[in-house]
Amino acid sequence: MMKRNALILGLLAVAVGFTIWWSWPETNKVTSTKQGMNGNKTASKKADCRGEEQADVGYCAPNFTLTSLDGKKVELYKNNGKPTFLNFWASWCGPCKNEMPLIEEAYKKYKDQVNFLMVNATAFDNEQKMKEYLKQNGFTFPVLLDPYQEKYVTISQTHYGVMGFPMTFIIDEQGRIVYKHTGEMNKEVIDDIMQRLSSKKGLEN
Repeated sequence: MMKRNALILGLLAVAVGFTIWWSWPETNKVTSTKQGMNGNKTASKKADCRGEEQADVGYCAPNFTLTSLDGKKVELYKNNGKPTFLNFWASWCGPCKNEMPLIEEAYKKYKDQVNFLMVNATAFDNEQKMKEYLKQNGFTFPVLLDPYQEKYVTISQTHYGVMGFPMTFIIDEQGRIVYKHTGEMNKEVIDDIMQRLSSKKGLEN
């Protein structure tokens, strides 16, 4: 009889607990896994490129995670379902300085449709001078730092084969490289890239 009463009391406790939880304010409930880390309704989409990783058109872009100037970890493949404009540059590079105002202009216009990742060759640059250069010119695009890792590994050289700056890769939503440009880009080239990406047209080298 005592066991039966204990069982009944236990079931009542569970039922009461469930009722309290169900009626608790929505803000105190654990959010769905479909919500992002910042409380967004949908989690950040991630590229799912399957195949060989190689820094060339038609291949999966080598994935990486680098730290931004404001200390955030940024992964290439976490692209939120958008194509990516990936540029490798250095503050001492003349051709880089020529195209960066054009990239800034494109960033302001297309940042909602295209991810911009400006990877500074920190291993070969003066970080303080680089920061001063960005500040003086009022650039607002996201800048990632690419310092030496162990065994003198850098993303620019080891993963993307960058031997000269600037170099630009356009990567689609799936993480595949669709366009590669070595050297400085002029306004016409950048405008054409942006128009094609924003209109979902293909890019060809």
